[in-house]
Amino acid sequence: MEKEFPSGYASGLKLSANIQWNMLAKPMQEEWEALKKSDKKALEGIKTPKGLLKAFQKPNPLDYRARKRHKAVTGSPNCDAYATKLKARMETLSKRDAVYYEDGKRPISAFAKAEMDLRHEEQLRKLDALRKRGYKYCWLSTHADCSDRCAPWQGKLVDINGRSSLPSFRMGFKKDGYEVYALQSIIDQVDAYGYKNNILVGFNCRHHLIPYHKGSVPPKRFSKRVMSEERAVNANLRAMEREIRATKRKSAMYNEFDGKTSLALAKKAEELTKAYKKYAMENGYEWHAYRLEA
Repeated sequence: MEKEFPSGYASGLKLSANIQWNMLAKPMQEEWEALKKSDKKALEGIKTPKGLLKAFQKPNPLDYRARKRHKAVTGSPNCDAYATKLKARMETLSKRDAVYYEDGKRPISAFAKAEMDLRHEEQLRKLDALRKRGYKYCWLSTHADCSDRCAPWQGKLVDINGRSSLPSFRMGFKKDGYEVYALQSIIDQVDAYGYKNNILVGFNCRHHLIPYHKGSVPPKRFSKRVMSEERAVNANLRAMEREIRATKRKSAMYNEFDGKTSLALAKKAEELTKAYKKYAMENGYEWHAYRLEA
């Protein structure tokens, strides 16, 4: 059974929260230093931006120092302006997955890059296993919510060893009347952003190879209408996953200075997760816990 998102603050998000805070605070470091000089009295006892945001929260009536800090920062226009800007940046940052950078390529989320690399490694392992078992030809599997990127290739018969110099990637011969295509030439294509984002090895691709036997037939084909409907469902699932991850990140960041809001966000993430699972099951899709990790 998949692990449920726990109620309250998830301690596993601590590292993510610290990374996010470093990304958040660094661009505003000069403003923080200037604020410490201009509002030294208001910031008495407050050493970090987190401490400032915490001071804005309603203090315990019995905590004299907390009440004093709260009165000082709420009475300072400069502190209020800085805190407002910091929270706005936090709101924006929490919606983003960590970004992966590589020279000559478009920046993408670290989540997408890790998933693509793992998928690529797994497909290469399976290809090697098929070759060792003596297979030369395979069908590319099909599924209804296939992306536009993979659609031209799903269901095709491919040579897993050969390459083609033709723009169509055809090998120039047929098997049982079916045109044969060069798999390596297909997956080696580089897109406009510098990635080999193709069938089997591309972003979020779930295709696989089916060994060819004489007399076998292509996998099931789907109409454009069905594929369009299923793509919409798949797109909704990805959007729901992004919202859940963003809510968890935001919960982790708020936990640094506002436990009540953090807890409310954690509860929201829990509710969003339940809705995600329900939508996936109602539409016949599996849901994956790893895609919900912040």
